[in-house]
Amino acid sequence: AILALVAPAGPDAATLAFGLALATIATLSATQDIAVNAWTVDAFPRRELGIGSAACVAGYRVALLAGGSLAPLVAAWKGWNAAFLLLAALMALGPVTALLAREPGEGRAARDGPGGLRSLVEPIRELLAFAGPHAVAITLFVLVFRLPDQLGNAMQKPFLLEGLGYTKEQYGLIRNALGIGATLAGAAIGGGLVARFGLVRALVLCGVAQAASNLGFVLLSLRGPAEGGSLAWSDPAMVWLGAVSLVESLSGGMVATAFVAWLMSLCDRRHAATQYALLTGLFALGQSFASAASGPISKELGWRWFFVVTVVVAIPGLLLVRPGVRAVRPDAD
Repeated sequence: AILALVAPAGPDAATLAFGLALATIATLSATQDIAVNAWTVDAFPRRELGIGSAACVAGYRVALLAGGSLAPLVAAWKGWNAAFLLLAALMALGPVTALLAREPGEGRAARDGPGGLRSLVEPIRELLAFAGPHAVAITLFVLVFRLPDQLGNAMQKPFLLEGLGYTKEQYGLIRNALGIGATLAGAAIGGGLVARFGLVRALVLCGVAQAASNLGFVLLSLRGPAEGGSLAWSDPAMVWLGAVSLVESLSGGMVATAFVAWLMSLCDRRHAATQYALLTGLFALGQSFASAASGPISKELGWRWFFVVTVVVAIPGLLLVRPGVRAVRPDAD
């Protein structure tokens, strides 16, 4: 709502208040994300973390649909101020849902834990003690397991728009229409795989699917850019884009669910928020480096070999699945 009030009126208007509002939203958004996942760790038994993770991924994707598809439609109809106000109204659902949700028993006990600086230091100390001699394997696994998606996702949009000639409307409609539904289905499949086969086999299956889905972009690169610089809606290339989007989004939902379930399994219920924040911060660090490197790599290798690289980089993560999981659960299969 504040964004609607302080939005710059034109290109020469002051933007300080708008920038501060954006920074505040980003900070509070990260805090909310950690709180939601910490609640999930508390609320779900360990054997059902895959289901809780699937619910988180599904909810996040529905929110992306509202922000990424609904808001621009409202903006085109009534302007961006109306779009921001609509999103603010939708956010009111969050506090209502939180008040209706039950408080996990472990969460009540956690409020009686150490206060002050100890509330930050103790979770870190316990996480390091828990990891013990496996800290290196866990750290490497967090950093490299999602590399195929981290590298590939950063360059999908420029590849499809600039490299192949799809329009923004074609990209947005096909990717959103098929992508959101496929991601939700993938999240459900990923949660089912964790519950049915355990973390090791679920992560391997989802990791292979994650890498294999990028082969679709290799196939798209073989078609080359559109003649005349743009593609008609009737072009067969639309079917290719739809098929690749469907497979990539399905596998993305699967691997995100399995990976989040593994991250949650590392957390002590008493310190879930702090420990999950540390782990996702480590993951975000790797994602930042991968996103920064994706542009230079694609420019150096070209689109086709860049997406081949995004498939090959899955190998280290797959090799680290068993040591990474067994560092947490020695009896895991």
